Amino acid sequence: MQMVLTTLTKEKAKEIKKDVLEQKLAVCVLELDSNSMFLWKGKIQEEKEVLLVFKTKNELTKRLIKRLKQIHPYDIPFIGILNVKANEEYLAWADEEINKN
Repeated sequence: MQMVLTTLTKEKAKEIKKDVLEQKLAVCVLELDSNSMFLWKGKIQEEKEVLLVFKTKNELTKRLIKRLKQIHPYDIPFIGILNVKANEEYLAWADEEINKN
């Protein structure tokens, strides 16, 4: 399972990544620079954003969404869910890392 999220600054992206990994809600977080164009209050806006991709387990999805809503600075953050199949070795590694104490 992968989830995507955008935020405005690299600093906030780093805070979000660290928080999620410390709580073991994901095993890996990718960070990509992006440019967004969107409608806001009836006007076209353009912003530089940071796109985060969270690699997580299906059973952690609800907890991860809840946490992202708590720590995200946007009034209405986009949290996208992608159903992605991964190879068995990667899934085994992810399980081992998330379940370590």
